[in-house]
Amino acid sequence: VLGAELARAYALAGLPEDAAGVARRWRDEDIDSQDSRTVEQVLDGDIQPADGPIPVGVILSLTGRFSQVGEDLYDGISLALAGYQSGPFSGQEIELIVLDDGSEPARYQELLGDLEALDVAAVIGPIRSESLADAAASRTYAGRTIVSPTASRDSGTGPNAYSLWERGRRESAIGGALGRWFPERMGLYRLAALYPADSGGRAGLRAFETAAMESGAAVVGAREYEPDSTTFEQPIQAVLESDPEGVMVLAGDPATVLQIAPQLPYFGLRSRIIGGGEAWSDPAVLRRLEPAFSDYRVVALFMDRSAEGTEWTRYVEDYEREFQRLAPDNMLPALGYDAMRLVLTGLGRETLGRPGAVARSIRAVSYTHLRAHETAYT
Repeated sequence: VLGAELARAYALAGLPEDAAGVARRWRDEDIDSQDSRTVEQVLDGDIQPADGPIPVGVILSLTGRFSQVGEDLYDGISLALAGYQSGPFSGQEIELIVLDDGSEPARYQELLGDLEALDVAAVIGPIRSESLADAAASRTYAGRTIVSPTASRDSGTGPNAYSLWERGRRESAIGGALGRWFPERMGLYRLAALYPADSGGRAGLRAFETAAMESGAAVVGAREYEPDSTTFEQPIQAVLESDPEGVMVLAGDPATVLQIAPQLPYFGLRSRIIGGGEAWSDPAVLRRLEPAFSDYRVVALFMDRSAEGTEWTRYVEDYEREFQRLAPDNMLPALGYDAMRLVLTGLGRETLGRPGAVARSIRAVSYTHLRAHETAYT
């Protein structure tokens, strides 16, 4: 891999003799077929110095039933690119190659093949989890980065495939925040949890238990529930029997909150502090939930969208300056913005737009950011 990539790098940098020397060294070796093709392309002179913009692929739903989602995401992508190109740290010129899947997930693999034929440095999209998994598996080169702004899960997608909206990470952040908040801010040490029977809910529970234990509290009761149930009496009663002072109730969407919230006091969880995630603060929930219930409800947000001087407020200022309109009250443009920013971290001059080098650069930056985030969060 290193030999083939070095030969390719020399060729792209305009050093044909060095490129040919390295390529000849590996021509007759037993190496991976992709690396073998790279070596042959170098020796045949097919890889030339980059003299134009670096292509970045984008596959969004710009027509069809998900067109508004695609348009919001594209606004964020365009905003990030505009900021990069006008900023002091811009590297190469970037060309976006935007393809429309017509809101048909099955078309993503075909469009991904079109972008791979153009040797794009990375791909932004798709918007759905199943499409992300299919795309990651069907890549002809696993070193090409795929970033989905909105897929709710990225487990099992393999290397260099990311989602910025992966639910397990969001629920873990919320579970950890509540696990610390109950004992450290409220002095409550007997805790319990109700969580949906899915990977996101279980991730939130694990983070809740770990944070509570580290803060000197104990999770004395935890029960999962099926989100599409009509009654939640059994899991609520099981949690009540543990006599908790505070209860984390995770819910994946506002509809689940509206279903489970009235049943908490009805089945006995009155006068307990209830903590939940961002779905509990959704406008639809606040409009329809009985006001009395909000007297003892706490919401942990995945992202702070209210404090001044945060990354969110800076993003909103940039958005409104660029488009001369109010930023939408949803996360979609922001997710497109961050997807583009993630790709841009890998497009420094030293990568020359090579997909493998771009992927390694993104991995290094992402790992450093995650470790710093965990330290700050702790």
